[in-house]
Amino acid sequence: MRRAAAIMAWLSVGAALWSQAPALPVIREFQAVPQFLVPGAQGLLVWAVDGADSVTISGIGAVPPSGAATISPATTTTYTLIAKSAAGQVFATTTVLVTAASPPGIGISPQQLNFFDVVVGQPADLNLDVQLAFYSDLQLSIMGDSSFAIVGPTSASAPSMRVTVRFTPDRTGMLSGNLRIDLPTIAQSISVPLNGSGVASENSVAITGFSNIANPANAIGSDTWLSIYGRNLGATTRSWTTADFVNGHCPTALDGVSVLIDGQPGYVSYVSPTQINVLAPGSFGITAVVQTPQGVSSAIPLGGAPFVPQFLGVPPEYLYAYATLPDGTYVGPAGMLGPGTLSRPAVPGDSIAVYLTGAGPAMRPYQDGVFAGPTPVGRDIYFVLTPANSNQSLVVQGDYLVEIGPGVYQAGVRIPPMAAGDAAISFVLGNAPSAGEYSLAIGSQVDNQ
Repeated sequence: MRRAAAIMAWLSVGAALWSQAPALPVIREFQAVPQFLVPGAQGLLVWAVDGADSVTISGIGAVPPSGAATISPATTTTYTLIAKSAAGQVFATTTVLVTAASPPGIGISPQQLNFFDVVVGQPADLNLDVQLAFYSDLQLSIMGDSSFAIVGPTSASAPSMRVTVRFTPDRTGMLSGNLRIDLPTIAQSISVPLNGSGVASENSVAITGFSNIANPANAIGSDTWLSIYGRNLGATTRSWTTADFVNGHCPTALDGVSVLIDGQPGYVSYVSPTQINVLAPGSFGITAVVQTPQGVSSAIPLGGAPFVPQFLGVPPEYLYAYATLPDGTYVGPAGMLGPGTLSRPAVPGDSIAVYLTGAGPAMRPYQDGVFAGPTPVGRDIYFVLTPANSNQSLVVQGDYLVEIGPGVYQAGVRIPPMAAGDAAISFVLGNAPSAGEYSLAIGSQVDNQ
């Protein structure tokens, strides 16, 4: 019907023949996220092409018609996408601006600002702190998309300053900018990447943040648990049940809600309208997308690294590693978890169990996404204990390492003779040191009597 209508409109046989000729490919999207990077940082190239027989990107090579690729250019780089079909070829370019890292004596926190899924036309503010080891004039400006603006003064003369950046998207999709901080006193400038995504309405599926469940301060890697926060993330509220597991395979969706991390499905344990808990897959990436029956969120950058082994921390401060004694008592200062929950320091000679995550796919006793019951991991684990008020560390080999649940591990260690007090504890697994800083409460035999 469409072709007949076109022929009638054109009133031309030639036009009808032309309509049947091969069409040029259509590049629907080709962009860098973010557009600005500091040296050593990672970003993404995102593309989508229709009707192409082949797609190539300079510096990467042949790629599928749609996808994303991690990039980390050392200098400002322009990438060119070429899409070919029988009708010919088309191309598009996108440029990643690599800006200078912070010079010595200057602290920037955070290193970039990410505004997740903000409704078009509605402002969202984030703060950035600048700390200097010296007095200097500061001059602030925005480069890139006009959706970003500085709230308040654009100059100051002080050793520190809090900068508020406002993101008011004027359209949907990913938007990038750059906060430039000039320090004329030392003839230096700093560039802070700004990334934001605009959505059509409050009814859109939107991600507003994420955190590492083991410890919000730690990076996220493969085989680690994370919480994703937002709005309209699902229509139901529930955790996974045994009925959601098929032949030991963890569910990749609950009630139609799933999470893709660089296109690979995560393993969803909890869904609600405002939060999803998900285990990152072994092929960990740096962006996440939530898919629901009501729609799909924008991609958000996760950062992180492929392999980030770490303790489960004791909330809410996450100062202590999560550990238990054989009778189930928690290891920690008395009253650590409040009234009614027993805890005490471990003493030399105690055999305790500590709990870990982020062991990575190479460590898992099962294939990615499969859990068939507690199973030993055939790798050695070593614990490093540094007693209170000491700079001498003790290295103790773990007694065992078992995966006790999807992405959760239990390791045994016997406490060696050491001084009482809060000892620093870390571990080494597969030649990789654990992330984060944790303490283990150590008491004396006298205190425990």
